[in-house]
Amino acid sequence: MVGATTMIFSLILMIKHTLGVEPESILNLLNPYTILGFMLGGAVIYWFTGASMQAVTTGAYRAVEYKKETSTSTLMHLKS
Repeated sequence: MVGATTMIFSLILMIKHTLGVEPESILNLLNPYTILGFMLGGAVIYWFTGASMQAVTTGAYRAVEYKKETSTSTLMHLKS
């Protein structure tokens, strides 16, 4: 929690010193870009979670298919 607070505070200071703009004018909930940023920031979490789950599922499916293929060919080889 302390790390996130420090990061947000440092971003506010960076906006103030780099852009020369008061942070209150940018980080305002009435600003449409702020609302869009919150929505996109929240969506990134779900997108990353979905992509991770798809990668794990695909990898597991390929592992099972490989195991089925190699065990079947091993059984065929042992029978002949």
